Amino acid sequence: MRNNIKKLDANYKLFLNHIIGIATFSLAVGCLGTENPGFYALISLVFILALLRSAPDELKEVKSRQEEKLIKKTSSIKEIWYNYPGYFLGISFLVIVMLAHWSEMWLKFWEMWVK
Repeated sequence: MRNNIKKLDANYKLFLNHIIGIATFSLAVGCLGTENPGFYALISLVFILALLRSAPDELKEVKSRQEEKLIKKTSSIKEIWYNYPGYFLGISFLVIVMLAHWSEMWLKFWEMWVK
């Protein structure tokens, strides 16, 4: 039983790092080449959240296990960085692309009102 839980935990880490992380990073880079990167980054983020919900059932069970002693909790950014670096970098880059565009629009709006 313990080996099975550890294997599922390792599969979940691989799913987040390799599938979600690489897909998110690729979408963020693709958004930079569009006319409106913030909007497409937002759409990509919705797509990634839908992809996370469609994870295989065995991987979803990892989170709902009562035996939390065997599954390492991620409560800080440092632990997320060490356990899920691909996922962390991909999501971070996508959110930065999204926020950078919206903050640029906000600054233009603010300049218009200040003058």
